[in-house]
Amino acid sequence: MTVGNSGITIVGGINLDVLGVTDTGSSALVVNGNCADSDCGSALATQNPFAVSDRRLKSDIEPVTRALSKVTKLKGVYYKWVAHADHKDADNRRHIGLIAQDVQHIVPEAVGQVLGGKMLGVDYEALVPLLIEAVRELSEKLKANRLEIEKLKAEHAMEIERITTLLS
Repeated sequence: MTVGNSGITIVGGINLDVLGVTDTGSSALVVNGNCADSDCGSALATQNPFAVSDRRLKSDIEPVTRALSKVTKLKGVYYKWVAHADHKDADNRRHIGLIAQDVQHIVPEAVGQVLGGKMLGVDYEALVPLLIEAVRELSEKLKANRLEIEKLKAEHAMEIERITTLLS
């Protein structure tokens, strides 16, 4: 490895996971070109765990709606990778995830092309806001149900008191 004015050069075997990141921010090491094989593309190693999310960089902001309905339509699956010429990470292990074609019908913003546009992939991180809003919707339903239960308990107690009075 050499460090010079033009950056860091690593010669020899290096194994990097392909993440397909295009905007790295300022504190990242980006490798373009050959990694472990000729299809490596871009790889990223970063020290910053934060994704850029500043309101000042966004427009057309709209709340996520019907999140619970969307989440309940998503189907988690167990699967094994099929050996395919374009997918070099196939192994015989059992995995868990989602099917991109199914997700595309429900949350198209979380699906994109991978492997040179030959296949579809799921941006699992893009599903987090949907899950947050689904939990919020569940919380609101739970609160409403609790209020309804308390109301019914009070009505029930009043009925028991009325019946007791009538029987005395």
